[in-house]
Amino acid sequence: VPGVISEINSLDKIKSILFFSEIGDYIICEYSDGYYIHTIVLSKTNKEVNLYAGFFDDFVYKSFKESIPHYFACTDNNGMYAYMNIKDMPLFIDYYKIGNIKLTLDQFEVDAIQDLSDDANPLLFYYTLGNTI
Repeated sequence: VPGVISEINSLDKIKSILFFSEIGDYIICEYSDGYYIHTIVLSKTNKEVNLYAGFFDDFVYKSFKESIPHYFACTDNNGMYAYMNIKDMPLFIDYYKIGNIKLTLDQFEVDAIQDLSDDANPLLFYYTLGNTI
C-alpha cells in the first residue's frame, strides 16, 4: 500500500477535497494535493479565482512560521467556522507564552486550555466575511 500512496501522490492532482462551501459571493474550496493543503476562492460575481497555499490567521498569530493550522468546518450567512486540532493545544500554549499569539488570555483560560484532554472538543474560531477575501 505505501507504494500505491506514493504513486498517487506523484500524479500532481487533487487527492482530497477537505472543505467546500458557498458564502455570500464566494465559493471556497480547501483541498490536499497529497502533501499540502491549498485553498481556492472563487468570486461568483466577477469569476475571479485565487489559489492560496494555505490559510493564515493573522488575527491570532504574529507569524506564519509560528502558527497552527485552522481547518474550515462550516459556514453561515455571515462567516465561517474553523477549528484547531486538540492535539495542537500544547503548542498553542507554548506560542502564547513566548508572545507569538496576538490574543489576550487570562490565567483561567490558559489553565483551562492546558487541562484539556485528548477527547475534548477542538478550539473553534469564527471568521466574519468582509468585503474582500
